[in-house]
Amino acid sequence: MLSDAACAVLDYCHIKELNHSLETVVVQMVKRRFNEDNEGNLYNIKMGEVSMSYHKPINSGSFSDMEKSVLNTHRRFRAG
Repeated sequence: MLSDAACAVLDYCHIKELNHSLETVVVQMVKRRFNEDNEGNLYNIKMGEVSMSYHKPINSGSFSDMEKSVLNTHRRFRAG
């Protein structure tokens, strides 16, 4: 879940590395999604080497308005 959120942020912002403020956004996204998903979207739990699966992946469609606002300050536009 954490790596999905980090990849979604990197892809959205068109950057290769997360800075501190973006790491904070990623952690907040994961916390928010974890709380949302534990209200019925969790469909698989594996105890050995801890694994949890969710119905909805984290992607750019998962961003809240506040998260988008922060991400847009770090977003780079692609040329061509």
